[in-house]
Amino acid sequence: MDRETYVAIKNVIKNELKITREDIIEIIREEVRKEIPRFLSNTYKDEGIKQLIDSLIARKIDDALKNKLTDGVSTAIRKVFDENYSMQIVKK
Repeated sequence: MDRETYVAIKNVIKNELKITREDIIEIIREEVRKEIPRFLSNTYKDEGIKQLIDSLIARKIDDALKNKLTDGVSTAIRKVFDENYSMQIVKK
């Protein structure tokens, strides 16, 4: 869509229909709020998709826990190493 067409459509919406940008945003938000539950209920009716979504969620939670534990273990090892050995590791 070229600039002139965009401006013409925008002017019709604003001047002729008296619809503001905020009105459009609110209309879209209301429609999205209505559609999300319908979409989710339709999606979860298909057992294969339900299992896929559940496994993706479980995998993300598992990854987050592993990363948190790994970070915690790394920090603990570094702390023990620092406390017990007076060495400094120099990166070149």
